[in-house]
Amino acid sequence: MLRAHHGVCPGRPRAAPVWAELDALSGWLDRARRCCADPPPDATKAAEWLLDNDYHVRRAVRQVREDMPPAFYRRLPCLAAPECKGMPRVFLLAHGMLEAAHMQLSLADAVRFVDAYQEGAPLTVAELWAFPAMLRLACLEILVTAFSELVPELEAPFEPAAGSAYRETHDPTETVSRAISTLMAVANIPWKDFFDRVSRVEAILRDDPAGVYPAMDFDTRDRYRKAVEEIALGAGRLEWDVAAEALKLARAHTGAPRRGHVGCWLVA
Repeated sequence: MLRAHHGVCPGRPRAAPVWAELDALSGWLDRARRCCADPPPDATKAAEWLLDNDYHVRRAVRQVREDMPPAFYRRLPCLAAPECKGMPRVFLLAHGMLEAAHMQLSLADAVRFVDAYQEGAPLTVAELWAFPAMLRLACLEILVTAFSELVPELEAPFEPAAGSAYRETHDPTETVSRAISTLMAVANIPWKDFFDRVSRVEAILRDDPAGVYPAMDFDTRDRYRKAVEEIALGAGRLEWDVAAEALKLARAHTGAPRRGHVGCWLVA
């Protein structure tokens, strides 16, 4: 099981090669477009896919850059296993999801996969928010590496990360097409719905005895979840334990004005 090999270790994650070279991808795409004008015979179909969908690929690069700046990336738990030590857990989780789903993605698939993964231990709030960006990043890594195999003179600007095995067992032309299709699928998934359905912190806070929390809109509830993150970080505790403690305190004050709901124990 994937989860059994994903023990975390202290410290900041090291940069995934594709993330570290994200700025170089625009230049690689420019060179790829030039190669696509007269591609090698084996690369003709993949070149058509890349040319026809250049916008979607560049949009994914921009979205990763926007959604995962360095300060956010540094908050992600990293792996302890020797073969991928220091890599963000959620990045290898994204690769595992793509491999398990054969690069065909939907909201329901993502929810089922992450729920199953979390049976061992929950993911943090930051990891869940990072998941769509990591799916994009994993797709970009797979796409660039596969296309570079078809056009050897077009060298990839990074080495694939350990644990990204999909491209090693599939035809590179099919891999290019599926990676691009998956990038489009990621753009169409309602990720707020995903978060609400898989977050353990969200599930705990929704048990608010006053019924106040579940009646809030998404952005207001997000304020409380961020408070859980900050308290957990400052106290060196697990986020779901902080949420559970807030719920416990709210239940202990049921009926008390302004103290019988989880929010009063999280946000001043």
